[in-house]
Amino acid sequence: MISSNPVGWVRDEENRNNRMKKKKKITHVALIGAMWMSGFSTLQAQHLEPVRAGMQAPVSDSLRTRTQHLDDVEVRAKKPRSALSSVTPVQTITSSELQLLGITSVGDAAKRMAGVQVRDYGGIGGLQTVSVRSLGACHTAVSYDGIVVSNMQAGQIDVSRYSLSNIRQLSVAIGQGSDLMQSARHYASAGILSIESRGIDWTSPQPWQLKVNAKTGSWGLFTPSLQYSQRLSSQTALTFDANMVRADGVYPFTIQNGRYKEHHKRYNSDILSGQGEVNLFHRWDKNELSAKVSYYNSKRGLPGVVILYNSDAEERMWDESCFAQMVWKSQLAPRLALNARLKYAHTWSKYEDYNVKYQGGKLTDIARQNEYYASATIGYNLGWGWTTALAEDFSIGDLRTNVVSQPNPTRYSSQTAWSLRWKWQRWQVDGNLVGTYISEKASKEDKGSSDSSSSSGSSGSSSSVNARIPADRKRISPSIAMNYRLLADETLYLRAMMKSTYRVPTFTDMYYLHIGNTNLKPENATEWNLGVTWAHQLEGNRCGIRLVESVCKPLLTPIIIR
Repeated sequence: MISSNPVGWVRDEENRNNRMKKKKKITHVALIGAMWMSGFSTLQAQHLEPVRAGMQAPVSDSLRTRTQHLDDVEVRAKKPRSALSSVTPVQTITSSELQLLGITSVGDAAKRMAGVQVRDYGGIGGLQTVSVRSLGACHTAVSYDGIVVSNMQAGQIDVSRYSLSNIRQLSVAIGQGSDLMQSARHYASAGILSIESRGIDWTSPQPWQLKVNAKTGSWGLFTPSLQYSQRLSSQTALTFDANMVRADGVYPFTIQNGRYKEHHKRYNSDILSGQGEVNLFHRWDKNELSAKVSYYNSKRGLPGVVILYNSDAEERMWDESCFAQMVWKSQLAPRLALNARLKYAHTWSKYEDYNVKYQGGKLTDIARQNEYYASATIGYNLGWGWTTALAEDFSIGDLRTNVVSQPNPTRYSSQTAWSLRWKWQRWQVDGNLVGTYISEKASKEDKGSSDSSSSSGSSGSSSSVNARIPADRKRISPSIAMNYRLLADETLYLRAMMKSTYRVPTFTDMYYLHIGNTNLKPENATEWNLGVTWAHQLEGNRCGIRLVESVCKPLLTPIIIR
């Protein structure tokens, strides 16, 4: 039956079409769902079937297994020392700063540090010694890669021998350094000039590095240098450093003689020196081992004084030194650490002069030094802000000369340092006791009467310095240093220090020809220091203000006049 209503007919057709579209849509959705379920079942069967059959388990997928284990990575680096929070005044210059400032020698770098005096004996490659707070070079220790350099004959260290091309950092500590694991010799010094070589860069992607450098200057100055480093493995590395200094030193000068001026040239001020060094580094677990072998040789002229109408200068000097040292650092336990050091050093020097006042017209003095050194420091973290360390140093040193009237001394030295540190909130207090025991003997060996060129030949008499050997010397020297942070949110510290040190006379003071005196008493030095440090970063962290102010009063009794 056909309806006579056209509108109703149209509506029926529209409803019929809509029902057909819905059926098609449902059919498509059902088909897609069936395909997805079929694929999922197939994938699941592929993953589960090998396990059911006893076959190998499937490889884990990063999308299904989200936990991944990576290899351990250990980063080793030295914690930078803050000069502001240190209990004693410490100043540091890095190698990059040395290049920016245009510094050419260790002595020039030390001159830029407050409270440090450098005594420069002049000339190209001339002797340079360092003194802290005017106490003298004998009270200032020079440390090279963690071991104090010794010179029992003169007591002074020539810092001009060290080349800046192989130096990573220079630091000067007045009183003592902030490292509790340092040797007893460090604690026994009134001041320390620490020289650290470049070492090895373990993080560099390049396994080897080579650097060649050369500098030139006036009066024939030429200083080439070479550095080479090689990583043999991830734990072992080797470095080599060599440098040379050559200059003729013939420079012009003018003498004012009344109304007349005389133009001359300086002669006999030439120098030729060379230095080579090999370093071996090895690390494993929580241990670090570094070994060093170094050799130095130089020959130079001593120009002497300027005399009118007489420019002759015949004095010559030769120096040769070599040493081998080893430093071992170990973290035995989370709270226990050990540092051990060994060193052997040999020094040879020769002085020669031609003059009619000497017997045979020639003077030749030769001196040889040998030193055997061993040191160990053990440190323990007690907890609750307390840390302690005990250091023991022992050395044997001797001096042999060709001077007939001068005895050959041998010195046995033992130094023990016990240190204690307390850190709590804004406070830090460091204290230590240094015990020194020194015994020596002097023998007058048969040096032969044929050596008429030695200095004894000019005197014609024998010295009496061998008449008495000094008694054993021993002393305990205390020191204490502290600082306090005045404001919790500001880098503002107040610090104070009192340090006592002890120095025995050198071999030259006691045994050198007619001026030697075995009755000399040791020097006792006392330092008092009061200072304040402040640093403030301005807005934007682009610049800041830094202030370090110290007042020091050194006291030296008795004084050995040189």
